Amino acid sequence: MKKLGILFDMDGVLVDSEQVITAAACEALNQYGIPARREDFKPFTGMGENRFLGGVCEKYGRAFELPMKALCYEIYGQMVDVELKIYAGTKPMLKALQAQGRKMALASSADMIKVKHNLRVADIPFSTFLTVLTGDDVERKKPFPDIYLTAAERSGLQASSCVVVEDAVSGVQAAKAAGAYAIAVTTSFEEATLLAAGADLVIEDIALLPEAVGRLETALCSDFELREGYEAMDFGRVTELLAMMPWSQGIARAEVEKGAQNSTILIGAFDGEKQIGYARALSDKTRYCYLMDVCVDPESRRNGVGRAMVDRILNHPELLGVYQWMLYTSSAQEFYRGLGFEETKHAANIMEIRSVRPRR
Repeated sequence: MKKLGILFDMDGVLVDSEQVITAAACEALNQYGIPARREDFKPFTGMGENRFLGGVCEKYGRAFELPMKALCYEIYGQMVDVELKIYAGTKPMLKALQAQGRKMALASSADMIKVKHNLRVADIPFSTFLTVLTGDDVERKKPFPDIYLTAAERSGLQASSCVVVEDAVSGVQAAKAAGAYAIAVTTSFEEATLLAAGADLVIEDIALLPEAVGRLETALCSDFELREGYEAMDFGRVTELLAMMPWSQGIARAEVEKGAQNSTILIGAFDGEKQIGYARALSDKTRYCYLMDVCVDPESRRNGVGRAMVDRILNHPELLGVYQWMLYTSSAQEFYRGLGFEETKHAANIMEIRSVRPRR
């Protein structure tokens, strides 16, 4: 496969700025009479300063005003030269990736004024990256995929051939919604939280990124492609795959096609023109989503096919508002735990009507 391109977030990835911007934001809101505390900002990390400040304003019953952000950046500018720290592994990591001939882009939810401050203090030239995008360049911020889709396009890349490097849950969600791979650094959130958000790999130190990208490429050496939608599926092959599964042995093609026609999302994995995986979801696109029929050709298992399909569904733009996901599995609990699922704590509350599958 081709070398993966690298799309970097900035804050919490290349530079240790989260404490600085949090202190500046806290002071700015305090000056506006809002009793904000540093911990108030944590849920809005990585979403851009409008949401970073605005989310805390909402908590205290105040409307966000643009002068608040201007004051925040003014305070940040006074602090950044002294308090901003570049991670020790950042420059060696960038040098190693350049030596590998990687295409790299920077895509930060922050405004350009903050990006310029950070790159100047860190002594990282703009020319390090094929393109530099900021929150000024897209209307919809993370967790929407827009900034990473645009960064990939401007770099001459497909998002599906890129690794996004993130530290925040919203950023990982944006990466997966864009169809990219995600490697997360544990500078802002714990490993379990980042994996639950959809990260493909989690590292503790940005210096480990070149090795992590290599591991990801090795795992992807089977070079499969994801396709979406009813017309993209090979239902003869899907029927064969489902017939191998213990829950749908002997299933008829007509039943497979009817189920697909009435599904919300259909994802197929293809090796060339051969379909090697299938997954679908049923959802009201607001509260609930039921994941089902996830199946992979036995010869293609252990190559990330199932995870890639489920990741695509979990982070699908049409399902970003869903907050309750469900599935049924009798043997793949460990696989789904790695994707953020857990055994229900309310099993006694779940009821069903289950009949013998009719002959079709």
